[in-house]
Amino acid sequence: MAYKKEDKRIDKGKAKEMIVQDSDIPIGSPDVKEMIAQKLYADKTAYITKLFKTNGIYYFFIRPRRFGKSLLLDTIDQIAKGNKRLFKGCNIY
Repeated sequence: MAYKKEDKRIDKGKAKEMIVQDSDIPIGSPDVKEMIAQKLYADKTAYITKLFKTNGIYYFFIRPRRFGKSLLLDTIDQIAKGNKRLFKGCNIY
């Protein structure tokens, strides 16, 4: 008689739910002000500087789901509005 090993893996959805419940990271929040205030913002403004210096007409951002596309667009929006104080300490300041 063969012994069948019990599967103790956690499915991806359950694991994600467990991680979100135990963290203070705002999942799905594209608000750069909130992310900077909570010291959760990874400075990507050097890339935005390069983006502004190119002569492209259209930009196509292709990234996987949950990869920060909306946060990047909110960051660009805040920079375009001239909100300099928000980015004090960042590369673009």
